[in-house]
Amino acid sequence: MIEASRMRRLKLLIVAGMLASALHFADNTFAIARYPEPSWITPFGVAVSWCVVTALAVVALTRRSADRVFFATTGIYALVLLTGLLHYAFGPAMQVAVRSQLTVLAEAMAGAALAIALFRSRPRPNPRDDGESAVR
Repeated sequence: MIEASRMRRLKLLIVAGMLASALHFADNTFAIARYPEPSWITPFGVAVSWCVVTALAVVALTRRSADRVFFATTGIYALVLLTGLLHYAFGPAMQVAVRSQLTVLAEAMAGAALAIALFRSRPRPNPRDDGESAVR
């Protein structure tokens, strides 16, 4: 079990990720031509995928304790926030407008911060009673 202050911090990072994600997905939806990506990606598809991805964040935010569901949904959400960097796999960064790059990078930074904080908050084994200590 993690303490309440860490849980609050993780939830704040989830909200920060949601805001960064909303900016990136909105920019991608309304200015899709500025983003290098496969031709099968459409503005409608971007908008729908944001709703699906955000559902993970909502599930994590509504958890009262740091249980397996919280860790799983938060971990997946952190990884999804990092996937905006895949835009750069489909074309050079110089093709992407500065505003769009800022939204991608903000979302990725939110994902990295969330992943790191989640990793640091993971449950650790308790020290054994026989004098052995847990490795930290």
